[in-house]
Amino acid sequence: MSLQTGINQPLRFYDNIYDQDRFKRGALGGFKLLSPNNILIPFQIVRMGSVGPIMSLKLVDIDTGIETEILDKIPVADMDAFYFLDTDYLVYYGQLALVGLIIPIGPHYLKVTDLNNTWFSEVITFFDSSQNCTTILEYGDTQDVANFLYRTEELGGKKYYNKIYLDLELSKPNYEYTEEGEENLRGEFIPELKRVEKQYKLEGVFPEYFLDALVLLPLHISETGFIVIKTRNNKVADISELLISDPVWQDDFGTLALTEISFAVNFSLKINCDEPVLLSLPFCLRGLTKVKAKVVQGSTDYNNFEYTDLLDLSKKPFISGDLVLIDNSGTLTVKEFGSSSYNALLVPLAGHSIYDDNAHKNPASNESIYYFFDANNASYTDQPVIYSADNTIEGVYEIAGISFDNSLVHVLAYNTDLSVWQTIRTVIGSTFNSGVTVLSNASFSLVKLLVIGSTCTLHIDSPGYSGNTETSF
Repeated sequence: MSLQTGINQPLRFYDNIYDQDRFKRGALGGFKLLSPNNILIPFQIVRMGSVGPIMSLKLVDIDTGIETEILDKIPVADMDAFYFLDTDYLVYYGQLALVGLIIPIGPHYLKVTDLNNTWFSEVITFFDSSQNCTTILEYGDTQDVANFLYRTEELGGKKYYNKIYLDLELSKPNYEYTEEGEENLRGEFIPELKRVEKQYKLEGVFPEYFLDALVLLPLHISETGFIVIKTRNNKVADISELLISDPVWQDDFGTLALTEISFAVNFSLKINCDEPVLLSLPFCLRGLTKVKAKVVQGSTDYNNFEYTDLLDLSKKPFISGDLVLIDNSGTLTVKEFGSSSYNALLVPLAGHSIYDDNAHKNPASNESIYYFFDANNASYTDQPVIYSADNTIEGVYEIAGISFDNSLVHVLAYNTDLSVWQTIRTVIGSTFNSGVTVLSNASFSLVKLLVIGSTCTLHIDSPGYSGNTETSF
C-alpha cells in the first residue's frame, strides 16, 4: 500500500524507521527536536482512506529500546481523525497535558500503528516542562498550507497549529524605518505610510527535515495565517514579517545547515490623513489625486472643454487648474485644463493612484472610480495585472506586476491537490509594483491577485478570468 507520510512538519513521520535523520550518513547529532515532557509536539499523519483506527501510539526510548504505550494517556479532545474521499488525516493537537504521564527526560521517538500500517517519528528530546528554557514559535492558518490540514475547526474539530521549541537566544534588535508613498503629478514625493519595525534574528544549525518545516513559515504571514513568538522570559508577540536564509551546510554530507530566521515585530505606523480615526473613509484608497472627470478625446465634451455630470446629466465646464482624465482610444492620461487647452503634466510613477470625482459622486453610474498608472503601457488603468511569474530558481517565484500604490495586494496561488486558492504573499501595493518573491511548490498551478483598499475590495480575479491577471506557473 502506498502511504503519504511526508508532511513537512516539525515532528516528521516516516513509514520506515531508517528514514529518521539519525541514520543518515555522517549524522552528527548536533540538533535536538525539543518538547516539554508533559505533552507531545503537534503532528498530523496522512494515509490512504478507510484503513481503520489508530490501534497503538508508543513512546520508544532511544537508549534502551523500551516501548511504552501512551495512547490512553492522550486526552480524547486532543486527537481527531478527518476522512476524505481518498485519504484520512490523523491529527494530534498537542494542546492538553498527557493524563497521568511525565515522560522521562531525554531522546525518544513515537511509533504509531493502525490496522495495516506503522509510522515512526523523528527523535524528540524531552525536557523538564517546569523549566521555561526555550523560545517557542507557534504558527497556523485557517486555510490549508502546503500539505497541512488547517481547516480542522471548519470540519468539526479544534483549531490546529504547529509549535516549535528552540534552544536559541534572540539577537539584539535592529530598527528599520521605511516610507510608502508616491509622487504627485507635479513630481513631489508624498509619504502616505511611515513604518518603524523592530527586527530580530534566531540563528541555529538544523537538519534537512527541520528546514523543510521552517521554509513554510513565510507562507503563514497572510490575511488568514499567524505566527507568534514566545520568549524565555514570557514575552509574546505577533510576527508581521519573516524570512528564512539560505542554508549553509556544515559538512560534506549535508547533515546540518547554519540557517537564520529573521523576523519583525512591534511595528509602529504613521498614516498621513486628515480624517479623524473613527470616521469612515470616503474613499477606498488614501492619498489619491482627484481628477474632475473623464472625457473621450475628440468627443463633443472634450472639444467644448466640459463634461457630463453623472448625477444630473447636465453639462459642466472645466475650470482652469482642473485635472482631466482623457481617454484616447483606450489609453488614459491625465492633463491639466488651462482656460482653452489640455496641458501635459509630468509622467507619473508606476502605481500612482487617482480617483474620478465625477464617477465617485454617483457610484450607481457603474463608471470606474479608481485608477493607477501602468508605466509599461503608459496609461492609467483600473485593472491590476501580473506581467510574469518567473521561476528560474526551483520553488521560488519572482512575481512582476502592477497595482495601486496604496493598496494591499494578496498574491494567491491555486493548489491543484486541494482545489483551493491559497494566499502565498501579502504586500503593500508599491512593493508589489517593484516585484515580489514568493515560495511555491509543485501543486500550485495558477496565480492571481486580490487587491484591498482601506475600506473596500478593489479587485479580485476569478478562475477563468480572460485577462492577464491570471498567470500559469
